[in-house]
Amino acid sequence: MFGQFDTLWNVLMKSATDTNSRDIIFVLDGLDECELQTRRLLLKSLSRLYKTSSKHLRETPFLKTIIASRPNNDIKAALDVLPTIRLRGEDEPEAISKDVNLVIQHSIEQAVFRGLPRSMLGDLELGLIQGADRTFLWTTLVIELLETKKGASKKELLAILQSRDIYQIYHRLLEESSDQTQARKLLEIVVATARPLTLTEMSIALAIQPAHSTFKDLEDDIVHNFEERVKALCGNFIRIIRSTIYLVHQTAREFLLCDKTMLRLQLNQNLGQWQHSILLRDANRMLLELCVHYLTFLGIKINFAELDSFDHTLYAHLFVEYAGKYWTYHYIEASLRSNDSLQYRCVQLCNPNAPGFARWYGYHHAPDAQPKATNPATRHREVAMQLGLGQVATLIDRLEPKEIDWVDEEKEESSVPRSGCMGSSSKTSVSNLKGIWTSTSLETPMNLTAIQYHLQNHRRIMTKMEYNNHTLSH
Repeated sequence: MFGQFDTLWNVLMKSATDTNSRDIIFVLDGLDECELQTRRLLLKSLSRLYKTSSKHLRETPFLKTIIASRPNNDIKAALDVLPTIRLRGEDEPEAISKDVNLVIQHSIEQAVFRGLPRSMLGDLELGLIQGADRTFLWTTLVIELLETKKGASKKELLAILQSRDIYQIYHRLLEESSDQTQARKLLEIVVATARPLTLTEMSIALAIQPAHSTFKDLEDDIVHNFEERVKALCGNFIRIIRSTIYLVHQTAREFLLCDKTMLRLQLNQNLGQWQHSILLRDANRMLLELCVHYLTFLGIKINFAELDSFDHTLYAHLFVEYAGKYWTYHYIEASLRSNDSLQYRCVQLCNPNAPGFARWYGYHHAPDAQPKATNPATRHREVAMQLGLGQVATLIDRLEPKEIDWVDEEKEESSVPRSGCMGSSSKTSVSNLKGIWTSTSLETPMNLTAIQYHLQNHRRIMTKMEYNNHTLSH
């Protein structure tokens, strides 16, 4: 194979350097589908050719290379160092849709040529166009199945649209992941989000960890040049269009998601670790937990004007809009049990006097839409109802006033120690691991008005401060 490559490359180079030759346009189509070792040889040879300062590059005949390929990481890395012009086809979904439609129309004409009645192909053509989802992957597979038909009924033709042969391709794409644990987390986020996330938002969501207690903690774990990380994790199973993340096709979502019926099916069949492996309710609970934990960072008394000045260097706060606007969506979709530990954290998040409340609440309602009741318990309950969280409101009703810290945020600020040490009156150490709160003094989990701040040196923790000079207990 390597000897054949060298021979062919030498023929090309002799043609390109022959002064009697005309200019050459070298077209490589589908480079990403090339066998890996051969692709590496080709990329290495192209890089060597165009990096050189050889005289023949400045004289006729000129050799121009056009490459049509998915932007896999190895291809992108090899070509980015060359004098290239990249046309991002993935950012032109409308143009791709037109090309896909042309391919579909051509395949229908070929089917007519083979003897199938045009009147019988109308529904198939419409199904192909509607199901294409701006990608050739699914369309090409269905067309190949159509071409194998040696005579068919209308019912058989329409059954082609329901083919799940593409699942084999999806398995192969995900098996090549550089980190399957991280890939699974990313895909759970993709299928559960209320709207597609941008690369920046996804990089933040994927970086959030229970040990984080500030935006700056989170900042240290955010991966930059995140597009390459996404490709390494999920390859072509993911599409990135104008810096926004999508699944490659609508059937990819069906491939991943599982319901109770499919769960029983998995027990009886070997479907692999990816097919029907994600429960949507669990994915929503995971994303709810990420959003709620992230929003607790807003409780730190910081100068948000100063934070906003870090736009060019600090990215961790760029998830506030999504988390603030959609955590309630994930709460509803997660269908939490009444005794789920996340219930208590959601109750505290709805507290209009809780630190950082106004910062995220504005993404739901105008600031002047906050409940006007003077009684803190009533205001708290009205917020929950306003957000459509009836279960949270019911839980607030069941709690004694002493079980919730209704503290005025402005008064609270002056009570927070400004040093890196905990106040001497604090008796509670609160840790957040997978949504479980523990207290050394057995306080109720409702006492979650947690003021988070830096400990000097490298250790940061979450702590619950005592207000009004007493400690609440059951």
